[in-house]
Amino acid sequence: MDRAQRVVLPVALGVSDGVLNALVLAASSLLLGEPRLSLELALRIALAALATSLLTVFVAEYSNLRLGLRRAERELNLTRAGKLATSNLGRAILREAAASAVVAATASCAGAPLPLALGAALPEAP
Repeated sequence: MDRAQRVVLPVALGVSDGVLNALVLAASSLLLGEPRLSLELALRIALAALATSLLTVFVAEYSNLRLGLRRAERELNLTRAGKLATSNLGRAILREAAASAVVAATASCAGAPLPLALGAALPEAP
């Protein structure tokens, strides 16, 4: 799988996660009495979207890649479990999972302000 294909899923997950986080968190703030969307609210929501996306994508990607190493160990009939995970392959999947998480978190942080900007531009529904 080339680099472009590996980036598509984290970007799609990040943007959708950012938009959903923004809508949920902004809706709760507006329902609790904040009259308008503010820059501070947008930044808080973007940071929340970044943190949740970073954690969830890292855990999901790392566990998926680690499972692939476990399967490879079984197929190679290695006697000790975890041997590949402690090798350069283990460090490589850690870096790959971290890179995917950073891409998703960046996309999530960028996607979160989209509905907020739309709400600020169109403050009242027709």
